Amino acid sequence: GGKPGDGVGKIAPGMEVAFKVVFAPSDKGDYAVDLVVATEREKFIVPVRCVGNKPALDFPDFVRFDPTPVKQWGHVVKTVRNVGAKTARFRLFAPEPFTV
Repeated sequence: GGKPGDGVGKIAPGMEVAFKVVFAPSDKGDYAVDLVVATEREKFIVPVRCVGNKPALDFPDFVRFDPTPVKQWGHVVKTVRNVGAKTARFRLFAPEPFTV
């Protein structure tokens, strides 16, 4: 028994039932809850995870230098852009003979 929307129901052997989980966040953070499904014999947990807005850095897949003579300096300027919705912290480093 139970009314639609109250999370209670009966299901015959071999049948299936669909249910809707509604998510109405109060802010842009991450959410984690456990949906508990209980029967007369057992109880099991279904994790529900909702990921809020995150930082997202846009950076080229590779950096190409023009041919550079030995013992000379070559440089390339690239832009790192945060296209996400939160502040991103990052650190650039490279092994020798490169520096950032």
